[in-house]
Amino acid sequence: MRSAGLIIVALVAGLLGGATPASAGKILFTRVIPPSQPMAGAHVMVMRSDGSGARRVPKHRLKGSIDLSPDGRRVAWIDGAGGLVTETFTGRNLRVVWPIRRANDGLSSPRWSPSSKQITVTRGVDPPAGWEKDQTGGFAQIFVLRADGRRRRRLSTPVHMASPNWSPDGRRIVAVGVRPRGPETCTGTPPVYLDVECTTPPVHFGLWVINVASRAAREIVGYDDGTRVGRGVWSLRGRTIAFDRSSPDDPEGQLWTVRPDGSGLHQLTNLQGGAQAPSWSPDGRRLAFTTQTRGGRSDVATMRADGSGLRILTHSATNVNPDWSR
Repeated sequence: MRSAGLIIVALVAGLLGGATPASAGKILFTRVIPPSQPMAGAHVMVMRSDGSGARRVPKHRLKGSIDLSPDGRRVAWIDGAGGLVTETFTGRNLRVVWPIRRANDGLSSPRWSPSSKQITVTRGVDPPAGWEKDQTGGFAQIFVLRADGRRRRRLSTPVHMASPNWSPDGRRIVAVGVRPRGPETCTGTPPVYLDVECTTPPVHFGLWVINVASRAAREIVGYDDGTRVGRGVWSLRGRTIAFDRSSPDDPEGQLWTVRPDGSGLHQLTNLQGGAQAPSWSPDGRRLAFTTQTRGGRSDVATMRADGSGLRILTHSATNVNPDWSR
């Protein structure tokens, strides 16, 4: 859905001029500089919401996706072994809150709860019987734990889960669910396999909402036609979820919105360069996202919540995965 393996970064202490947490007017993103240029590699960047003042943010020992607690006190990140670590933004008081001893059990996508008292991550687990691992790339579930690593709870669902995000009230989580479609529906006469045409995509993508307390899970949007769903993000008051969706006819993808009960599905963008990785502004009036604007390279853009008022904020290198300060 977007460049694989790139860091999905959440709010870190932004400082355009000092060691203070990022304000509501700052956006964090990843800038990828090609090997032929100085400072090649992926760099965590921060800028004002109008695109000015972009600067690199120190990465410390970070080797994976990161997230800053809403109270601005600690950063959660995934270490090189796939375990969950927290520390202060200055790099002090490092704490391994969930060490991982088997590579296949590695954690990903850490996200602090709105209260900063809990963290959600996805973890690789044993798949259910008959799971088509080759189609989905494995099987992971969402876990919720206290910030000190205790009271780990699995939010079990029948599908592979990815990219969890908390609702503003901390009661629900939205995540991407993936499951096999089962045997493909094909036309043709075996064993002349070169003439066999499979007409049903083997993977189903959906958007799920999970109640943290009851663990009740429900798919609110789902597709069997080859459409892929990207991460969902909650609006300010939790009334709307924005997500990106791509299909064989629109591989770049566009932004869509839907209510948490699955009603009101609405296409928000129709951009030639597509739109991916949405992130709401703290006041809920605008969305930041990634779009392709220059010869296949990506830029960070913003627009109003109704899809109007497009602004391109970056104009050099490749820029992906914006995250507006919370």
